[in-house]
Amino acid sequence: MSVIRLDQDAFSARVRKYMEQLAALVSNYPLSDPEDEQLQGMMREIRLKFSVITGSLGAKLGYEGRPTSSEQDIEDM
Repeated sequence: MSVIRLDQDAFSARVRKYMEQLAALVSNYPLSDPEDEQLQGMMREIRLKFSVITGSLGAKLGYEGRPTSSEQDIEDM
């Protein structure tokens, strides 16, 4: 059971809409056919929707100790 169903006021209407759209994208993802030609496009849409949701919630996708991209570039040299 999702948080949206338990507490309708947990998220704004916009975030709830984005979450429902993400759930629909994930449920239509072809797990049984990894060679589906639409797979890359679907994955791009899922990533985009996930980014929109996390941005709307103000969530940071990182953890303490993870190098930033500029630190990683220096280490790769």
